[in-house]
Amino acid sequence: QGRVIGSVTVTGSFAAILGYLFAALFIALACLLITVLATFMLARRLEESIAGPLERVAQISHELRYDRCLSQRLDGGGIAEIDRFADDFNALLDELEQWNSSLADENAELLRRADRDPLTGLGNRARFENVLESSIKVAQLTQRQVALLYLDCNLFKEINDTFGHDVGDAVLCTIAQRLRLVVKQDGRMKDRVFRLGGDEFAIVLDNIKSSEAIAEVLDQLSNVTEEPVQVALREERCVALSAGVAIYPQDGDTPRQLVRVADQRMYGNKKGRRVDEVDDS
Repeated sequence: QGRVIGSVTVTGSFAAILGYLFAALFIALACLLITVLATFMLARRLEESIAGPLERVAQISHELRYDRCLSQRLDGGGIAEIDRFADDFNALLDELEQWNSSLADENAELLRRADRDPLTGLGNRARFENVLESSIKVAQLTQRQVALLYLDCNLFKEINDTFGHDVGDAVLCTIAQRLRLVVKQDGRMKDRVFRLGGDEFAIVLDNIKSSEAIAEVLDQLSNVTEEPVQVALREERCVALSAGVAIYPQDGDTPRQLVRVADQRMYGNKKGRRVDEVDDS
């Protein structure tokens, strides 16, 4: 009631104000540091979960375009949307890999058919020309010989006309198999057997060292091809071969020259065989 019961004295202290400011600044900096760390961690997680897979997609797409590498796959990022995207992307890569494998198999089959005789499986004329040319080039560098054997089936037309084309095709397949076996048994892994068309065959012998080696192959061919071939029930025929031989470089230094010489000698031998058969009859 108007009586003084005490007094309060308020004094200003610069040190107290300064301490308060430092405390407030420290707390603000601590909060800012925590915010920065949290933001950095969130950014890293987003980079690993989103940016990383997207960068991986770009890398895989680049390798797919330029290197045709279809075996790589995309890993998930731990996020549901990214995981679904990775699954769909990998499924697409699976389809592309299967399609590419199927296309490669088809191309390989087309390439095989392009240089293979569809009936006998031997190399066709195009493959024969390529192999003969390559063999001559190698022989020029190694100073070796190459022998070309030109073969023609005797009495094949008679079998074909008498028993039909199916039997004729079977006879050609049998002869092709026998020719292949002769070359394989002779140990000439680089040799080639070809069907040039009709009943004409050719054999290219690489790395010939002597004429005796050619004569030995011809003897083996004569032995296996003169064995009877079954053409009908309880009926067999002998289908011998007339052969013409041309040797590089004695008979020519180009494929065309060797083929011409071997073809002429083959028909000469075939004509002589017909004369002998007429004389015997």
